[in-house]
Amino acid sequence: MQSRPPIRKRLHRRAGGIRFITFSNYRRLPLLGKPGARNVFVDCLYEAREEFGFALYAWVIMPEHVHILMHTRSKAPMATILKSIKLKTSIRILTRWKELRAPILHQILGPSGAPRFWQPRRE
Repeated sequence: MQSRPPIRKRLHRRAGGIRFITFSNYRRLPLLGKPGARNVFVDCLYEAREEFGFALYAWVIMPEHVHILMHTRSKAPMATILKSIKLKTSIRILTRWKELRAPILHQILGPSGAPRFWQPRRE
């Protein structure tokens, strides 16, 4: 019997429509498990909405991943919007953790030796 690819590999997204986005923390660690980290993410999400003008229908922040339901109305590509949200979030949180010398920093070192906040996409 032939196995089917995972559902996320079979989903087809159409440009300009409502999009369901999911992305995870590095190594699926609960990096968004504390209210301060979640608040930083929400601030960055709202800043991106103001900057790029997308419709934000729903969002859920779990300790180790995020779900967003949105519709892009602007000319900005989805990749640019997500990059903005993720980059701002990671810079703000990692900067704070470095100031505090947070022990979690040792668990999120990427291959380059620098801390990572988000799990890279699998192609």
